[in-house]
Amino acid sequence: MPAWGRSTPTAASLLLTVVALLAAWELRDVLLLVFAAMLLAVVLRGAADRVAAMLRLPATLALIVVGAGVVALLAGAFWWQGPRIAEEAEVLRQELPDAAASLRSRVEALSGVRRISENIPSSSELVGDGRSIVRRAAAAASSTLETMAAAGLWLFLGFLFALSPQLYRDGFLRLLPDRNRKRASEVLSRLRDTLWWWSLGRLVSMTFVGIATGAGLWLLGVPLAFLLGLIAALLSFVPNLGPVIAAVPAIVLAFAQSPQAALWVAALYVGVQAVESLLLDPVIDRRTVYLPPALTVVGQLVLGTIVGLLGVALAAPLTAATMTVVSMLWVEGALERGKDRESEQAA
Repeated sequence: MPAWGRSTPTAASLLLTVVALLAAWELRDVLLLVFAAMLLAVVLRGAADRVAAMLRLPATLALIVVGAGVVALLAGAFWWQGPRIAEEAEVLRQELPDAAASLRSRVEALSGVRRISENIPSSSELVGDGRSIVRRAAAAASSTLETMAAAGLWLFLGFLFALSPQLYRDGFLRLLPDRNRKRASEVLSRLRDTLWWWSLGRLVSMTFVGIATGAGLWLLGVPLAFLLGLIAALLSFVPNLGPVIAAVPAIVLAFAQSPQAALWVAALYVGVQAVESLLLDPVIDRRTVYLPPALTVVGQLVLGTIVGLLGVALAAPLTAATMTVVSMLWVEGALERGKDRESEQAA
């Protein structure tokens, strides 16, 4: 009877853990969206706190100022370059199939590599007939509506989290036993700092990649340099995989001009990523955590398989947050327990 009584808490904890894991699996899309909203809230709250300190404003007013500034910046950018982006996107949609067909014909001209060319889609396969275009347009419209709805919910949740972060923090801490609340509060503070500096570092990297890539493509005479630079900037939010995906349309378009142009474009993308990895990333890692590239890729593959594109996009910040929690709760916790035992033995 006593043995059964001692095993009951363990069995109950195991059952609760299994139930929590099953619930997390069923709600994985929602949980990832909530994490994205928390990441946005960290950025907004961090910027608002710094604006409040500089201008001596109340926290809520500073958050409104930051939100209004972001909206005004995005609206101004859309008004300034929106028509150009739309025009170049349409040109890219029309020219990319022809460039892929040109690449296919050049590859077929080489002896011994015809099997490779079979994997390169033709222009008809990329564009399709009339019915397939209608089906793709309908699917794209449905996907666009879903994406817009998810983006609106993400912005709404992010602003709510940023508006009263202490409310949600205190509510979470109340769910924990009293003995664990202090350590949990320290972990939450470290997580906030980690995600803030990671987001700030990503913003700096994205700006550098976009400007360097766009300027380099313009100097090389590659068409649609502005749009390709913007694509490179946006996709650089996703480490490792994003830059590779961004380089594909630029290389294909350059190959339609000449193989030498494609080689120069590939060298440009490699050079930009080398500068980012060797100069920018080490500075960012000093304020956050070092993310091993292999670990980040594994996280992207796992989350991409489970959730999809959103999982791939958020794999890096989620990996950084996970490493922070593991470091504080297990690594640093083990060191502290070891020091406590040594102190007890010495006493």
